[in-house]
Amino acid sequence: VFPAHAEDAESLESKTSDLQNQLEGINQELVAISDEISTTEMQVEITNGEIQRTKDSLAEAEADEAQQYEDMKSRIKYMYEEGDGSAVERILSSGSIAEMLSQAEYVQKIHTYDRNMLDEYVETVNEVEELKTTLEEDMNKLEDMQTEYEAQQTELSNTIESKSAEVENLDAQIQEAARRAAEEERERQRLAEEA
Repeated sequence: VFPAHAEDAESLESKTSDLQNQLEGINQELVAISDEISTTEMQVEITNGEIQRTKDSLAEAEADEAQQYEDMKSRIKYMYEEGDGSAVERILSSGSIAEMLSQAEYVQKIHTYDRNMLDEYVETVNEVEELKTTLEEDMNKLEDMQTEYEAQQTELSNTIESKSAEVENLDAQIQEAARRAAEEERERQRLAEEA
């Protein structure tokens, strides 16, 4: 007949084995989450670089806008000072119809060029602004992901510590049960010898 302590020891060993298996699974999850955190951190760095390049492009576009604005102000000032009649006078004072058409075409080309450059620049600034906004949103998402992964990692680490403490406690109980079982066996043998 086995003493009750031997059965306790077997039960405790079974629990220890189960906890160690759980701990192994948790360790694997922790490694996977650590990998995901590393990947997320790398994505955050890449996105930071893209945001910086976008900011640089935006600053360049704003400088171009300022220059174009100054150029247009100068043209408008010149047109105002010369008056609308200046372009018309040049066209009408042309010596021939060919020269008149050439002057009219030249004035039209200048206006078309100005308009196209302004439209192109406005489009570029809008695209850069949209890209910057998109990248900042992506950055926020990545930072949220990183925070979430770090929270999961902390939770898993806490679980590992808890399970490790349980395993240590069960190991201590197993050792105590084995010690008691050995004492009982020695006592049984002593009583058998005395009898």
